[in-house]
Amino acid sequence: MALKLDHLQQREEHWAIVDLVGKGGQVRTVPVPDWVRSELNDWVAAAAIDRGRLFRRVNKVGRAWGDVCF
Repeated sequence: MALKLDHLQQREEHWAIVDLVGKGGQVRTVPVPDWVRSELNDWVAAAAIDRGRLFRRVNKVGRAWGDVCF
């Protein structure tokens, strides 16, 4: 399962990765520190991501390739 932009949500004034399927198929919520959320915001802006996977395959010339938005 890929980490998608929809997995990052604010809950009770804190950011978290929600509905992450972990070991044994258990659904988990993982807290995200403010500094990590800030770095992810910078990444999302630089990569021009508005939906789908946060981390995508990139070819030699720096273009995303493959199935990037499922």
